[in-house]
Amino acid sequence: MARMIPEHLSEATKSRAEEKLFRLFQQMSETDDWVIMHSVAIAKHPTQSQGESDFVVLIPDHAVLVLEIKGGGISYRSGTWYSCDRYNEIHEIKNPVDEANNAMHALKKYLDECNSELRAGRIIFGFGVVFPDSEVCDKLHLPDLANEQIADINTVMDADCAKNYLLRLCAFWKKRFNTASRAILPPSAAQCKEIVNLLRPEYSSHISLSTIIRGIEGQALKLTQNQQYVLDGLKDNERCLVAGSAGTGKTVLAVQIARDIASTGQSVAFFCYNRRLANYLCSNLGDANIVCGSFTDYMDSFVERFRPEAKQHSLDEESQDDYYRKRLPDLFSELCLDGIVDQLDYLIIDEAQDLMTDDYLETLDLLLKGGLKDGNWRFFMDGEKQNIYHANMSYNDIRELLRRRHIYFSTYILTDNCRNSLSIIKKVDHVFGSQTRSLQDVSYGEDVKVIKYKRNNEQATAVEALLLKLYAEGIAPDQIVILSPVRLENSAVAQICNNRFSISETPQKDGILFCTIDGFKGLESSVVVLTDIYSLDSEKRLNRLYVGMTRAKSLLYIFANEKSFKQVN
Repeated sequence: MARMIPEHLSEATKSRAEEKLFRLFQQMSETDDWVIMHSVAIAKHPTQSQGESDFVVLIPDHAVLVLEIKGGGISYRSGTWYSCDRYNEIHEIKNPVDEANNAMHALKKYLDECNSELRAGRIIFGFGVVFPDSEVCDKLHLPDLANEQIADINTVMDADCAKNYLLRLCAFWKKRFNTASRAILPPSAAQCKEIVNLLRPEYSSHISLSTIIRGIEGQALKLTQNQQYVLDGLKDNERCLVAGSAGTGKTVLAVQIARDIASTGQSVAFFCYNRRLANYLCSNLGDANIVCGSFTDYMDSFVERFRPEAKQHSLDEESQDDYYRKRLPDLFSELCLDGIVDQLDYLIIDEAQDLMTDDYLETLDLLLKGGLKDGNWRFFMDGEKQNIYHANMSYNDIRELLRRRHIYFSTYILTDNCRNSLSIIKKVDHVFGSQTRSLQDVSYGEDVKVIKYKRNNEQATAVEALLLKLYAEGIAPDQIVILSPVRLENSAVAQICNNRFSISETPQKDGILFCTIDGFKGLESSVVVLTDIYSLDSEKRLNRLYVGMTRAKSLLYIFANEKSFKQVN
């Protein structure tokens, strides 16, 4: 496979034609010594202040090729070039032959000025024009463009065709220079390497991880069009169920609508199930009109105050899980019916799939003025892959659960992932067979790293080496979260909790947070190190892996044993 520079096509690329060629070039076989550069800017251009070559192709022992790509339907009349877009609108375009020729000469001149010893003028350079959407090869007959220089929809149908075209183009320019009897030779491997160094110097190819993080996360600062549409719907409707996969901005909208409602003087209850998420929400919702926290903690605070003997009796007779799932909602409901708990004007629940049981719904119904049927509420949820507490409850199940209670509501779907880098999105889609819609201008970021280990001590050593690398790259400790399906004392990470690394299950300003995946659900971090991935043999474990992976905004590292490595890699 050819070396592509950049390695991944920029999401800023608007040309579908260039994107098509980039993908084809990526797939070409037996091209390991080739280098293909996309979008090479040329400062000293003969006709433009800043010219650009769509592609520069370096093939050792053959030629250096400059390619001009023109998409859409192409026509040529009376010396003028035209393009027809997808809407059948005709546009006059620049002469692609002149563009390619000028870009080639500008490139040669630039290389000679940078390094006269390279002798770029004595190397075989050539140019070609590609029309990947049009059938033109048998129709265009131009004095300044040979048939061998043209590729169209038929000659770049697949990777093999694209490769053959490039080799034919090399042969054309070789023959042309041999015919001219000039001492101009194909580029050597060393010359190709030098050209690459001049056009894409090594010092500019390495960007610190801290810089990458700033670039990625600086793009997600404003609401997407989809989010704004949903927010408008939340304001206009009294009862709403909002669904979206990880990273689509559910919590952002939930916080925004809570603030908007509270600003009118009405009382708002903002609940979730996860205690750590609740703490985060409380720190971002400092409003006297907003009651915020874990719903189980909220209920328990009233029971502890007004029915402590009933709580103690229940804990003596039942498991803690049964108490929080069954008995606690019953005790709290009794307090609501006795008028001890004041009803609230609005109810907002984040990660609502965690609270969608009959017992919790009965309690929420009593807490809200007008109940769930006639009151004002907004539920935000992902009932597909983030439901790690009620693994059998899907989005459709929850909708049906509400409708069985004769509750009528509006539904909205959040579609655009605005949290994760494109590399993380692609890895999640690869592992789970999904197809996430990302923002058009999101950065690709660093590739997700999956590290295989055999024994825990190997994992501990590898995690330690990774943390040292992150520190060296300018990543602050509080930008890193280590997530695991198990608690710290049962994790391999416990082996590296020393003076070098301040790792704790409580947030610290200058320390790394360690948290279970369950405990971090609904939250996010710039860097996530996902550890102790032993087995993925159940839906619940796969859902937990999904939650862990999607917490990472910019950088994701996964430590998986031999058993689970193939599923994740």
